[in-house]
This record gives sequence, structure tokens and C-alpha cells, in this order.
Amino acid sequence: MTTTDISEAFLAQSRRLLTQSYLPRIEQAVEGLSDEQIWWRPNADSNSIGNLLLHLSGNIRQRHHPAGHLCRGRTLLDAHRTNHRPGEDVEG
Repeated sequence: MTTTDISEAFLAQSRRLLTQSYLPRIEQAVEGLSDEQIWWRPNADSNSIGNLLLHLSGNIRQRHHPAGHLCRGRTLLDAHRTNHRPGEDVEG
């Protein structure tokens, strides 16, 4: 197996895990949370769930902080799902 084969297999498995395993688990975990819970941070050095979702969806560069969190629970999940469609290339 060549390095390219290993890389392609890794990317294919990563895509499957992101779309078929991790995203449904994230959705299930976030579904019942309020906006306050999504943006809560235990301290200034920690990320909120919402911030982690922004990182996952790639929107960290596009958001407007600290002026306010414009994305809310369901919107964050939709952004993540849109940015991680099955079969699309995963940036390396």
C-alpha cells in the first residue's frame, strides 16, 4: 500500500466518521440545549459548545465576536452539516 493509498483511505474513513457517526451524535447532544447552555463557558480560558461547533463548521473565520453570537443552536448544526457533506473533500 502506497502513502497515497493510505492517505486516501484515511480521508475516506474520516469523511464516513464525520458524516455518519460524529454529526448525528453532536446533533443528539445539542438538540435539548438552550442558547444559554450552548454559549456557557466555565471560565474565560474555555470554549463554549457553540464555539466548538463554529470551529467544526469552519465558520470561526467568518463570525463576528465579541459583538454577539449570531448563530444559535440549530443554525450551528445546519452550518456544520452544510460544510461536511458526504463525499466532499476534506481539507488537509
